[in-house]
Amino acid sequence: MTSDPSTDRAKPSIEGKPQSSDRTNYGEGNKQAAADFNEAETEFVQSPGGKQKIREGTHVQPEEERELTEAEQRAKERAKAQDSGRML
Repeated sequence: MTSDPSTDRAKPSIEGKPQSSDRTNYGEGNKQAAADFNEAETEFVQSPGGKQKIREGTHVQPEEERELTEAEQRAKERAKAQDSGRML
């Protein structure tokens, strides 16, 4: 019996017991992938290029400043309405 990789999941057998699968089910999250990501993120942030991107990220154009302020105000109003039970 050949398997289709796109649908290769643990399937019930005729006896009702799940068949084994070569893939590991990580449930809510893949701890190794998270650790790998965190390590790569830390390396980037500490690198000269990462530090440059961090410095650049704090510079906002004047027209963007207005848009950000308006979006922040709308978000605060929406949160306040949700806290009081009203919906906007």
